[in-house]
Amino acid sequence: MIPLPLSTEALGTKRVLKEDEANAELFLHINVTRLTGEEYRFRLAQEEENELVDRAHTQILMPVGTPTKLLCDLLELIRCFRGCVEDHCHAHNNLIIHRDVSIANLLIYPPRLDGGETFGRLIDFHHAKKAVKFIPLPSSGAPDWRHDFFKAYNVHKGHPCTDDAVAEALRFINSTPAAIIYTEAAIKSRFGSQKGLILTAADLGWDHCEGIRWPDFSDRKARKEERSGTLPFISVEVLQGATLRLDDEDDEDEDMINADDVKLTSTFSHNFVHDMESFLWVLIYLCLTRSGPGIGMLREELNPSHEKYASRGELAKAILKYFDDEELTLTNSKRSLFSNRKRVFETAIVRLFHPYFEPLKPLVRQWWATLKLAYGHHGNEYYHVHAHTLRLLEDTLSVLQTRTDLGQEAATTCELECRESLSEPLQIMAKLAPAMNTITPSMSIVAPQTTPEYHRISSSSNSTIPADSPTRRPAIKKRRVA
Repeated sequence: MIPLPLSTEALGTKRVLKEDEANAELFLHINVTRLTGEEYRFRLAQEEENELVDRAHTQILMPVGTPTKLLCDLLELIRCFRGCVEDHCHAHNNLIIHRDVSIANLLIYPPRLDGGETFGRLIDFHHAKKAVKFIPLPSSGAPDWRHDFFKAYNVHKGHPCTDDAVAEALRFINSTPAAIIYTEAAIKSRFGSQKGLILTAADLGWDHCEGIRWPDFSDRKARKEERSGTLPFISVEVLQGATLRLDDEDDEDEDMINADDVKLTSTFSHNFVHDMESFLWVLIYLCLTRSGPGIGMLREELNPSHEKYASRGELAKAILKYFDDEELTLTNSKRSLFSNRKRVFETAIVRLFHPYFEPLKPLVRQWWATLKLAYGHHGNEYYHVHAHTLRLLEDTLSVLQTRTDLGQEAATTCELECRESLSEPLQIMAKLAPAMNTITPSMSIVAPQTTPEYHRISSSSNSTIPADSPTRRPAIKKRRVA
């Protein structure tokens, strides 16, 4: 066999289509390599740390959706997130965890044939894993001396709680002092410094049914230095492979991370709270990089072809620091946001949102506070993470529906017209296979005992970065474990 000639361009060079190019809609977020398959495999095999193994690639065909970044308005964006979180919750109830929540895996689907609104769908369960059993979780116990001590202390602090709130605080946390600290943190998160309120479980968002089930992934541990997900959106705990320890005292420097902030554990595994954090990072990324609905709405500061492009501006630096930098830097940057109790998240992230996404700031703040409660205390917010997230999204939808000043009406109209021009082939597909428009195809998950061995594939060190990349970053990296 005569070997194929190598390209004259630098190996690893990528060609990235801009949003406003003619065929951009068909290839958004797709990097087209200049190497052929044979060339790629040859180069890959030369690196000592890589070993090529046989794998079965499975594709599930389903109706075409719209990329999340091409939202037509904020209402549609939040409906998309709600639908995707509901899909994730449905998988959870069937012992499945997604493990690769990213901007490319959240799609906006057109209304069903019977009318209605667009909705979101979570796709690409190729990196998912499935448990074989659920872990029994504790139920609220009968009142005892701990309840009396708990209630007396809260009355003294000016935060009296009802019996149901006390029972829920002690449900997952056996230590009474730790449960008291947890309740105070939850009260501060929801009510600030208000005092004199008699708080119920519903006031604290703890009024969920007790019939929750938690899949057991204790026998599916990640290998050292390996994890699954799309790097910019991976949870901080998954990045570091250990649980966070969030102290009550302020850190002096947001960039100084003490080793004690990480609680090493041999039982750590990727779970559903981590995927909920990935959902939030996707939303944050959209709020930072987009300037409105539809195609061609990359922010001016990030668009190399725009006169206001600022490759070293504050916004570009923030995106590099929290999304596009190397793995170790991303880990430290995200960990500093959680570990520092000052308003670092507000100043480093929320403050930089484009004005179009101003109405979503309360949602992002509360979502972040919920994750901090979950990681810091492993209480109700941890084990009911889907219910808390869905409630936040529903509350945001209710507020947005009452507003008439969301702006960017022209861009919204343009995006809707663009979709209308593309709707005819989709309608033909729907008539040929009506079930496709109403039922999400079942997910095929490889059983744990038959999952092929995985060998890490790292990016080439001499690859170049596209000149038109907003922050001149390498291609998004994915890691997968069995």
